[in-house]
Amino acid sequence: MKSIALALIITSAFSFLIFPQNQLGKGIVAKVGNNVITGEEFSERYEFTPQFRKQIKQMRNSLKLEFLYSLVAEKLWADESAIEGFDTTEAIKFAGEQIEKMYVRDELFSREIKDKVQISDLELIRGTARSNIKLKVNFLFSEDKEEIFNLYKLLNEGVPFDTILFESPEMDEQKTAMDIVFGQMEENTEDSLYSLKINGYTSPILTPDGWYIFRLVNRFESLMGNQKDIADAGNNVKKTLEARKINVLVNEYYRKFFNGLKVDADVSLFKSLYNKLVGVFEYKLKNYQLKNKQLLSFEPADVLQIEKEFGTDSLKKIFIKFDKDPMTLGTFIRILAFDVFQIKQEEMPKLRAAMNKKVRETIERELLAREAYRQKLNFVPSVQHEVKMWRENYLSQILQNKFLDSVNVTQEEVFKEYQKLEKKADYPKEVNIIEILTDSIETCQKIMNEIESGADMHKVAMKYTKREWTKKNNGEFGYFPVTMFGDIGKIARKLQVGEIYGPLKLSEGYSIFKVIGIRDSMSVPPAPFEQLKEQLERDVSFRKLKLKMTNYTVSLAEKFGVGIDMDYLQSIDVTDVNMFGIRFMGFGGKTVAVPIIAPNTDWVDIWLNRKSIIQ
Repeated sequence: MKSIALALIITSAFSFLIFPQNQLGKGIVAKVGNNVITGEEFSERYEFTPQFRKQIKQMRNSLKLEFLYSLVAEKLWADESAIEGFDTTEAIKFAGEQIEKMYVRDELFSREIKDKVQISDLELIRGTARSNIKLKVNFLFSEDKEEIFNLYKLLNEGVPFDTILFESPEMDEQKTAMDIVFGQMEENTEDSLYSLKINGYTSPILTPDGWYIFRLVNRFESLMGNQKDIADAGNNVKKTLEARKINVLVNEYYRKFFNGLKVDADVSLFKSLYNKLVGVFEYKLKNYQLKNKQLLSFEPADVLQIEKEFGTDSLKKIFIKFDKDPMTLGTFIRILAFDVFQIKQEEMPKLRAAMNKKVRETIERELLAREAYRQKLNFVPSVQHEVKMWRENYLSQILQNKFLDSVNVTQEEVFKEYQKLEKKADYPKEVNIIEILTDSIETCQKIMNEIESGADMHKVAMKYTKREWTKKNNGEFGYFPVTMFGDIGKIARKLQVGEIYGPLKLSEGYSIFKVIGIRDSMSVPPAPFEQLKEQLERDVSFRKLKLKMTNYTVSLAEKFGVGIDMDYLQSIDVTDVNMFGIRFMGFGGKTVAVPIIAPNTDWVDIWLNRKSIIQ
């Protein structure tokens, strides 16, 4: 009700804030100082930011308004952050450069690869026909070319396929024939399989694993269902054909682009970095309670440690020897963390090979980015829009992080808080949650998929969470006041038992949590001061920090000015489905679809009240 009531107040009592449609400019839903929020950005950010109760259609307008206010707050903090000079800091400059390189590469990919994909009607017809057919096959396998061709010779001489298969080690995994469907195999292999007659076999086929001979056991053709099924099948066929053509075009482009290019890395620096990474990961294996198959990640805290170990002079040394603008060791180390370099625990012996691959990948991506800059793709409007969106999010975060250590709590304030408890004996609402904390956007997607599939939240938490102190309770926090744990407590306060929220962007990573218990505020005699001292100190600190940041947001709104086109906002069509997307970039790299922001609307009522008094 609070959200709906807020919307009503804004549309009636404070009409000075609202502008008729298009007065702010065509396609602009809000103006923040000299900055704007377009309808395109609002839609993109809204759709890919999970929100609780988003599925309730009656709350759509109030949720849109609340989200817009949170977006406005981000812009306010970003603008002030730039004025204070944070846009010139090394951290922001590095993050901005890496984000821009991702998007210019993606634009280069679109122009050189994606836009050149053409699929003929004949290919669509053939693909659709194959998509209705399931093949049953057996296979013979060998890593040795001579051996597989000897087997092929025996088949041609009349030796039954089953006789050879019975004597082969791969017999155990072929007690029943293997299913093959359209798109599962490489295109040339698929052509061979679909051209076979029952009991026919292919000639030896070379794959990355080794050599195969396939025998067709049977084929089954399914009948198409309703129009939706036909349309879905057609779309899937088109995506498969596009992916295959893109793969071919990428390979061709790489052959031409990298032909004759040679870029080396400094061997001694590579060895030194390898040894330090071994130390970092071995320490985590020894001291962290890592689960089997949990990835080892190179994190920002690890960067600081390794930078300290190397020292300033070593970090400035040339690591990747580009002919122009070579890359320093310090830059490469930060790229490792920015790209979230990870390795499976059981693959630690292959760490050197993984690092070699990362160096090669970094060289390739850097050269492609430089080609994109040569073509001035950084000036393409869509690229500038995405880079601006991420840059503002980073600027907002870095200014807010400045506030985290800006609140001091005296013992006098803590004792006064205790005295209030003595008088009122009121304890705030408490909640218990199961939380999963991860620093990997791909893991976020896996977690949400498993939860939506009905997996037990405790088991999912134990499988993925990196928050060490909750693991002993299968991911549970235990009951805590909603005034604790920052945005987690603030959001959990509004949820009902059973509701799930996330991913929520925190300084530690991405949090996904489920409320499993609620205790209403209550009045009981307070415990002794010494027993409550630490909790009260946290409560006072959080409350002071929240108030300070809220008032600061109000001051920024007054400083820059905010205008909203309410008619346009209400006209923007949105879905009621919670979505969290990962965007895979052209030529490699990935990121969350949009910057994730937490709800931030507490400043609005204060700001509006001040404006009404001035008016």
